[in-house]
Amino acid sequence: MMDDPAWGPITLPYSSWDDIKPADAIHKHGHVRLAVYTNPNGTILAVEAAGSSTGWKVDYSSYTLSALSNYTPRYYIHMEGVLAPPEPPVLLSTTQRDSGRIHWIFQSLDNTDGVIIERQIDGNGWEQLYPDSVFSIDQTYCVTDFDNSHSNYFRLKSLNISKESIESMQTDAYGFYNNTQATDKVLIVDGFDRTESSGSWHLPYHSFAQWMGEALYEAGVSFETAANEAVISGDIVLDDYNAVFWILGDESTHDETFSNTEQDIVKSYLKNGGQLFVSGSEIAWDLGEKGSTSDKNFFNNYLKASYKQDDSNIYTVQGMSGSIFDGLSFQFDDGSQGIYEEDYPDVINPVNSSSACLKYSSTLSAGIQYEGIFPGGSSTGKLVYIGFPWETITNISAKKEVIRRIATFFDFQCTGVSHEIASLPSEATLSHGYPNPFNDRVNFQLKLPRAQDFNVSIYNSIGQKIKSIDYNNISDYNSTDLVWDGKNDIGVNVSSGMYIFTVNLTDNKLMQKVIYLK
Repeated sequence: MMDDPAWGPITLPYSSWDDIKPADAIHKHGHVRLAVYTNPNGTILAVEAAGSSTGWKVDYSSYTLSALSNYTPRYYIHMEGVLAPPEPPVLLSTTQRDSGRIHWIFQSLDNTDGVIIERQIDGNGWEQLYPDSVFSIDQTYCVTDFDNSHSNYFRLKSLNISKESIESMQTDAYGFYNNTQATDKVLIVDGFDRTESSGSWHLPYHSFAQWMGEALYEAGVSFETAANEAVISGDIVLDDYNAVFWILGDESTHDETFSNTEQDIVKSYLKNGGQLFVSGSEIAWDLGEKGSTSDKNFFNNYLKASYKQDDSNIYTVQGMSGSIFDGLSFQFDDGSQGIYEEDYPDVINPVNSSSACLKYSSTLSAGIQYEGIFPGGSSTGKLVYIGFPWETITNISAKKEVIRRIATFFDFQCTGVSHEIASLPSEATLSHGYPNPFNDRVNFQLKLPRAQDFNVSIYNSIGQKIKSIDYNNISDYNSTDLVWDGKNDIGVNVSSGMYIFTVNLTDNKLMQKVIYLK
């Protein structure tokens, strides 16, 4: 029982998990979690303190009901305050043809009066697209004009305004960019839906598609973005695009990396001469090891790979000589770099005329490339497949160079600046922090037009400086990675809240807001 000696019971049990709402208790003797909301797949997102060994940082995880069999859903009594927040909408696609089009659906209308759209231009700060407007629950599209010279990114929130304004959590961040000097376009497909506790990414939203869009924008490549659900429904058609970049993170057998329907859509696209880049750490495990006969056929003949082992135990990869990644070497996150831990990177072998393009070691392949006609096809298609999530590459420049190399292999005319032979920027820029919110470390990329010493100051929400870092004699001033671990000047974790990360230059200040969850 959750009792208080003076007041009696603090909570009472629900009769069913179907009744649980945000801020309710998930309880068993000696342990309690706080419900955030029920995900569309039926799992429950919950939050709890991760323990004294982590400095009592917050841990978000999604749980299946079977994983909560020893727990009871309970609601707090004698509670006062505002209504529970509404559930966020699902962002389905962001496209730009004659006009920009943002498409979403609602997963629940409980406590929901409408939707607000937040916009970011070229990765610089979020602002409400229409500051005085709320889209009603009858609307699931926004069509408007945008400047073609910029990349635009969007995220949505449901809103309850019946008593006081209450926002939901945000959606994933999607975007588009239309280079009017080129007709070729990439579709970014976000197929990463895994957030349950068995995976490594636990928040119900992410910005990985935005990161990929930013890399394409810097290369001068037009792109649009869609959730895999929009591809399955037929609202977005792969054949409309010169290349498809498919994000799968650590999606695995429970959520399916490629469902039968998705496999059929990808097969048809590749047969027609399509070009596919896909990254994910459990594709080989799901399809090549645990999959059905048809799964294995798709994996071998259309992803041109065979399964070797589930975990490379190596977090550095090198480009194969003569491959599209020749000369590259980089790391991906082992859990210490603040993106998310990739704990089971797949080892794959090239088959059916493909070749290795990345390696963990001399005997373990991390990626494959292929150019040729796919089974049943009549036109030459291309494929790049890597066995770990692209978004977990820790160095921002390396992450963008990988995208640039793939786009070049797919015959896009990259007009942006190569990250291997980068020219000097005309002005200093500071990227947004990622991940954001964070509870381990947050990463930034600083670009300077000339060499100079600088200082980083971090301020809390009331303007107090809590951390100062000096940077002197920086050799690669054109692209410098900056990291903050959430600690103050005496090495103690700061409190949860909003912080201003400020780079103090000789003649300028650059600032970005970040949220720390302890």
